[in-house]
Amino acid sequence: MTLATDVQRPNAGDTVELYDVDCTAIFGEVLRFSPVPLIPDASSPAPAPITWRGQIYAPRACKSEGWLWDGQGPLPQPKLTVGNTDLAISALCIAYSDLQGAIVTRHRVPFKHLDGMPDADPDIEHDPDIFVIDQKTTQNKLVVEFMLGTAIDIEGRMIPGRQVVQGYCPWRYRRWNGSEWVYPTGTTACPYTGEAMFDERGNPTDDPAKDRCAKRLGIGCKRRYPTGDLPFGGFPGAAKYRG
Repeated sequence: MTLATDVQRPNAGDTVELYDVDCTAIFGEVLRFSPVPLIPDASSPAPAPITWRGQIYAPRACKSEGWLWDGQGPLPQPKLTVGNTDLAISALCIAYSDLQGAIVTRHRVPFKHLDGMPDADPDIEHDPDIFVIDQKTTQNKLVVEFMLGTAIDIEGRMIPGRQVVQGYCPWRYRRWNGSEWVYPTGTTACPYTGEAMFDERGNPTDDPAKDRCAKRLGIGCKRRYPTGDLPFGGFPGAAKYRG
């Protein structure tokens, strides 16, 4: 079944909005939420999380506007306003440079195709809207507001699109869960899968629970890669030149 045939049915039903805020490009995680009104209705039951394609979307106060584009004139710059009463969004802004560069995807999914519905088809959704956070425009104890832009319409973007730190590697390292290794995924994952283990000071260890990367070129990366190329995520060449 396709979306075109599905929406023409008499029982097409409601459409649900879901948001992915992918911060992996700026060394964070993926924040998933389903929007609820910024001003809650006290008489309504508390909203429940939504599951789609195996991912849980937690309810969060949110509103957005400016997604539509008629194919003429400048590209749209949607505005995304997210509830901040728990200060969780403020914390993310502090940790990840106001989330600038994070990828925002707005999904619009027919309610009957959410996980758990009798005839759910996870492949059916409207064309997703994909934008990049250009700047934070408002922040207070109630909301944080972001201006979005398309990847080809972000003015003044510098390369690299992250902070240049000389001696620190931001890549996410594997962890031991008590029985096996858990390896991170995505563009910020450290590729190391070797048997040699070292603690956070670079000392050899036989205990996988103590295996920690020092996040430094010498006692972290070079210990694990004594020969060949180093997947170090920092910028060692950014050191000040001394003549």
